[in-house]
Amino acid sequence: MHQCEHVEKEGWLTETQLTKKLSAEGWTVKRMKQDGGCWEVYGNMPSGKRVEAYFHPATGEVLLINQRGTILFRKGE
Repeated sequence: MHQCEHVEKEGWLTETQLTKKLSAEGWTVKRMKQDGGCWEVYGNMPSGKRVEAYFHPATGEVLLINQRGTILFRKGE
């Protein structure tokens, strides 16, 4: 689980807003849930890789991408 900075719920993107943003960027969203103050998304990256990813709740910025226990991307690394 990834921890995000605290953002008040009224500042969060809705599930629909985040899905539209990610779809426009080439992601395929299978399902998502709120976890650790982030949006946790299960789906496919634009490259087609099946992943679990965490996104900033207000901006939709990708923070962490994980595939079967292997971190593929972590913001700031």
